[in-house]
Amino acid sequence: EQEQEQEDGDGDENPFSSTKTAIAKESSSSSWDLGFVTFQVEMLWQQHDVGGLVVFLQRVGDELRKLSSNKLTNAEEECLPLFTWIVGVLSRPDVSWELHAKCCWTLHSFVRSKFIVVRMLTQLNALPHIIEVLKADPEFAHPDIFIHSTWTIFNLVATVPGVEKFTERNVKYGEDCGLIQYLLKGMRSFHERDCDDVFTEEKKASVHEQVAKVMAQMSHQSTQTHDMLLNIGGVDIVLAMLDEYQGYENTVMRVLTVLSQLATTRGGTFKPRNMLFDKGGLEAILSVMTKYKGCVNVLEPALNFFVMATVFVRPHPKTATVMREGGAALIVELVCTHISSASIQDFGMIILAAMFKDTIYQPLLIRLGLLDMVVKTMSAFLDDAFVQESCASLVATIIKNNVSSLDLLVSRGIVELFVQAMNMSFEHLSYAHNVVVSLYEVIRHPNVDTKVRFLVSGGVEVLLRWMEKHSDRNAPGNSMCGVAVLILLVCLQESNDFLQTALSQLGGKQQQNLQRNLADANQVGLRSISMHPHFFSILPEMSQFSHAESIQYL
Repeated sequence: EQEQEQEDGDGDENPFSSTKTAIAKESSSSSWDLGFVTFQVEMLWQQHDVGGLVVFLQRVGDELRKLSSNKLTNAEEECLPLFTWIVGVLSRPDVSWELHAKCCWTLHSFVRSKFIVVRMLTQLNALPHIIEVLKADPEFAHPDIFIHSTWTIFNLVATVPGVEKFTERNVKYGEDCGLIQYLLKGMRSFHERDCDDVFTEEKKASVHEQVAKVMAQMSHQSTQTHDMLLNIGGVDIVLAMLDEYQGYENTVMRVLTVLSQLATTRGGTFKPRNMLFDKGGLEAILSVMTKYKGCVNVLEPALNFFVMATVFVRPHPKTATVMREGGAALIVELVCTHISSASIQDFGMIILAAMFKDTIYQPLLIRLGLLDMVVKTMSAFLDDAFVQESCASLVATIIKNNVSSLDLLVSRGIVELFVQAMNMSFEHLSYAHNVVVSLYEVIRHPNVDTKVRFLVSGGVEVLLRWMEKHSDRNAPGNSMCGVAVLILLVCLQESNDFLQTALSQLGGKQQQNLQRNLADANQVGLRSISMHPHFFSILPEMSQFSHAESIQYL
């Protein structure tokens, strides 16, 4: 049939053209006709046509993977018969491994779309049956079973909004039944196996990619899995995977995600991270970052590793040596190269801020162009709250630890960039608080230019909007307003003429706007201080102003 279609010039690669027509209605908004799919699999099952089922389920999975999630609009009752049939087949040990593998492939193809399948499959108790399918191959003779089963398990333990209680239940079941130990056993077995025409290098890498996904997700959700992996040799096998599969981008990406989770400090202990570093983990990750300099997909989890492992907090003895011998320059290079990637900029700014707190890195980072870099990133991502927050924190860290950098940052327009970023009206309260705290670090120093630039660039108007937005919030909002009041106090002290200098640089209407905004901001600030005298206890900087002085200034 397929050959005939090609001869006719139809160009339809799918021999199950009725399947494609029935379930892949890309051009319409209607839901998939899962009734047809269920009818077909049940008919082939009754006819004992295992070969036909294997091919048909492969096609169903192929078509599912082509659809975007918004095309999956089926009601639960439409999906239930097909999922019930699949779980029923998975529960039967007498079914061929090929059919089990294709059942898992089909389920995975549904689950990857973030559909309601996670909840339904958990309620149908699918995970125990999938794990039994996995364990039914104790010699690991069938890589496809391992790959597809593990792929589906990942989807059942991965966090999906709205079904967290089901994924948590699946993680707990996996821990209780020894899933992690079995997966590690499988990884070792496949790792040691020689490749051939069937078990190719690509398939070998895929096995490890799927296991890494499960390990990373379960470790992220559960401290028990995290500790278990550390205690049963997970670090050694994962580092071995990173070394062997450096030619496979997806596998490397997933392995780096596992390493991020394993190195995450939990309960204030750095033992997991130090164990990893003792075994050469930091050097291995920097080596991968060097090889994949141009690949954002790999660099994201690699840079996230530095954040999760808090590499520069209570650093490991190796850290300074490795970073001075090229690591720091590499991170700066990556941030400069991937200026269009928000995630690279976000992680990069967080890492650089952590580094800059240590005096051994400050001259090196400044020599590598850190000051120009943070200005460039802030300019490029004015509409990205997370990048702006990371940049603002880096600016505050630079000024706190190296105040001589302030004049250069101000001359590059850092004050105006703060005002522009704040003017984007971000909703995040944490962003508002952290950015205002960083802005205060810029404003509070005895540099006349910073105050005047802030007043002239419309900073008071933006600050006023933020104060009005957050003044009725709980402690974080009060704290944000408290820092905003500090900024006003620094700019308006009677002993200085910042305001007069700013007014002299503005036209008549702009002068009126500034004075009106100051009057309004004074009222909001006065109300905040009157309502929340605890500003003076939660904000150490307020100690330079007494309560009475603050009210008097305003």
